[in-house]
Amino acid sequence: PLELMKNGIDVRVFHPFFSEIRNSGLSYQELDMNFQIGLGERSYSGNFVRTTHPSGLECIFVKNEGLCAHRLGMLEKTEEDPVHLERLSFFAHSVFAYLRLSGWIPDILHCQGWETGLVPAIQKKIFQDDPLFKPVASLFTLHHFYYQGNFDVSHFSRTGLPWSCFNLHELEFWGK
Repeated sequence: PLELMKNGIDVRVFHPFFSEIRNSGLSYQELDMNFQIGLGERSYSGNFVRTTHPSGLECIFVKNEGLCAHRLGMLEKTEEDPVHLERLSFFAHSVFAYLRLSGWIPDILHCQGWETGLVPAIQKKIFQDDPLFKPVASLFTLHHFYYQGNFDVSHFSRTGLPWSCFNLHELEFWGK
């Protein structure tokens, strides 16, 4: 992101607002951009926090005390934990909430790691006809194939995605 920014590209990094960030002494600003996201039978609220890296890179943090508050709860849980799937789903949907509320629409959404894998899926399945997001390309990169984000099918509704995409050509993988 820093190299892209140095070349004049408007880059923003999205990240959960972990307690470690809050307690780091980093200066940040809470944005007045509250949002709601429905996942299955549950609805979650959130907000955004912004800071600027000393290099000038803008970082947007997704804030929800229950789902995004602790790094250990979000990044180091097993793939089988259904609450973990809810955390990742909430984060992925919040990216689109931010884009809609802020009016900042990127040319490319670059998603790194399986934890962000729902972002392109949400874009293609929920926002495929939305004129705001239709021109946005997505790029998904992985750094390790060992972790794949496989969850039991009984938790699929927690993704917020339509059941029509649970098939072997899209999101289904060996029944998960």
